[in-house]
Amino acid sequence: MTHLFIYLIEASICLFLLYLCYVLLINNDTFYRFKRFYLIFSVLISIAIPQLPSIRETKEFKQIITTFSQNVNAYSNYKDAFEKVVFGKIPEKLETVDSTSNMYPFLLILLTVYLLGIVLLLFRLIININQLSSLVRSNNIEPYGKYAIVHHNDDYPTFSFFRYIFLNSTNLDNNDMNIVLKHEEAHIRNWHSVDMMFIELCKIVFWFNPVIWLFKRSFVKVHECEVDDYLIETRQEDVLN
Repeated sequence: MTHLFIYLIEASICLFLLYLCYVLLINNDTFYRFKRFYLIFSVLISIAIPQLPSIRETKEFKQIITTFSQNVNAYSNYKDAFEKVVFGKIPEKLETVDSTSNMYPFLLILLTVYLLGIVLLLFRLIININQLSSLVRSNNIEPYGKYAIVHHNDDYPTFSFFRYIFLNSTNLDNNDMNIVLKHEEAHIRNWHSVDMMFIELCKIVFWFNPVIWLFKRSFVKVHECEVDDYLIETRQEDVLN
């Protein structure tokens, strides 16, 4: 149990440091693809660093030292008790304090709260995916090149998820609709849904860490900037052609 909390703390520290570098060094840059890959790399490396062999070996070395110290203390207690029994008066009671047992209820409470947060966020993600499936099943689907348009009149705005564009055409003329479709198509072409699913799963694991929520906000901002950049480039190419 303690190993889990140590891992989560170490990974959270890595997330904080790498996001701090992002804010201080590249947040204002216009290299949106590089910023996107930096965010992905930062989360991946934060997950991996606490499991690197060198760090694991350090933990094992610390565990050996701790065990050795406990054995020395146990021998010292035994020696003191033996000398008192043989050469002095018999001690009334030898008491040993187990710090691990004292910490166990607190760690159990932390683990329960942590797992409860995971269950709630995972349940919310499942509900959201189920709602998307319901939209696909209950509305008209129109082919759109390699992708598909799901026409709906619900309260949801227009958005995309993997190969589906969920189009709410309310109050949109043909020109606006074409712009919206190209915008969402750019999201699909750049695989932004993969990024969002990835960060959603990471958010479930590190829900207690506010930095992971900042990562998600940065992903959304970078995605929108990357799409705008992509649309500007395609328009320029169309004009040149």
